[in-house]
Formats: sequence, structure tokens, C-alpha cells
Amino acid sequence: ANTIYLGLDTMVKDLYPNVRAAAIEGVPDIDAIFANFKRNGTAARYGRIKIIPVIYFAGLHAEQDLMGDEKSWRTNLESIGFQVECATITASGKSRFKGLAYYPEVTQGFLQRLDRALTLSDYY
Repeated sequence: ANTIYLGLDTMVKDLYPNVRAAAIEGVPDIDAIFANFKRNGTAARYGRIKIIPVIYFAGLHAEQDLMGDEKSWRTNLESIGFQVECATITASGKSRFKGLAYYPEVTQGFLQRLDRALTLSDYY
């Protein structure tokens, strides 16, 4: 998984200079990204940051590790001067952080891959 995350970080940095990818566990690790933000004065330049969980359902990891009250990405980013946000949706009357499952394009792509895999399984 680390190789994929590193590739994702490289891709988004090349396409969008103000975007970074980080892993909750693994590399690129958030400590290195925080250190880079501090060193480069990123918070002063941009002021706000949006956390986009690249996880199908943004449950406990988003609630605790990313946006929680203690030792979360949010509290660390706020401590260096960022205003932090994370997209939310309302499902079953409850506000939840928006994971990939709530983006129709992602769900459609997932279903197409599943359909392809099931079609190929007939031959193996």
C-alpha cells in the first residue's frame, strides 16, 4: 500500500501544487507533511485545508484519526495555523464524513470493475 500512497502523492503534487496525499499508517506519513508545512509556511499562504478521506466509508478513521479532538490531523493542522474542514453528508438523519462511497463517479467505477471481474470469472 505504501507504494500506491507514494505514487498518489507524487501524482497529486505534480497536478496540483497545493495538494498532498498522506496515509494514516505508512508513508507518506503525516508527520513529514506537517514538518514540510511548517518549514514552508504553507498555513500562512493558504490559510485553510480540506481533508478528503480516500476511503470508501469514512467512519472511525475519519472521526478519530482525521477530525477527532485529540492527536488528530485536524488538531495538529490547527496548531500550525490552518482552518480545517472535511466534507460531510447526511445519511439516515446523521451527519457523516464523506467517503468515496458518496461520490457517484467512484461508485460507478467500482461497479464497472466488479462487473468486469464477475464476467471474467466465468472463464476461470
